[in-house]
Amino acid sequence: MSFYFDGISRNLTHELVRHRHFSFSQVSQRYVDDYSSAQLVPAAVFDIANEGLGVQLAEHLAEGRELYASVRDRLRALGVPKKKAQQAARFILPGSTETAIVVTGNHRSWREFVDKRYSEFADPEIRDLAGLVLTELRIIAPDIYSDFEDKEF
Repeated sequence: MSFYFDGISRNLTHELVRHRHFSFSQVSQRYVDDYSSAQLVPAAVFDIANEGLGVQLAEHLAEGRELYASVRDRLRALGVPKKKAQQAARFILPGSTETAIVVTGNHRSWREFVDKRYSEFADPEIRDLAGLVLTELRIIAPDIYSDFEDKEF
């Protein structure tokens, strides 16, 4: 089974790749300039941002994006090839940078993923993803995934 996920953060993919039985193909920050990619803010941070941190958070993300562009452009002006300049500058981009990834695994791997990540103890972003995956897997192979319970978090 292969799934294409987009609109997720690099933080999520850092957790996802820990599932070593999967095969991954992710958008590369080395080849794709993430300057204009969205920054995904977790719900907990979004809630406190509305309590007065919103401007500070927005400024921080904008400053990081501008610093990335400055480093990338300065390296390019020094003759560094585009890919290498982006590769060097990408360390500035936050884990909240939006990305896309294709994940392939057998049913055993997907069962393990859902079992571990569709849990109250999982990070909310990957937990939500695991719930969506489970919904799709139940449609594709209902007999294999019928034993998983629906949960309220």
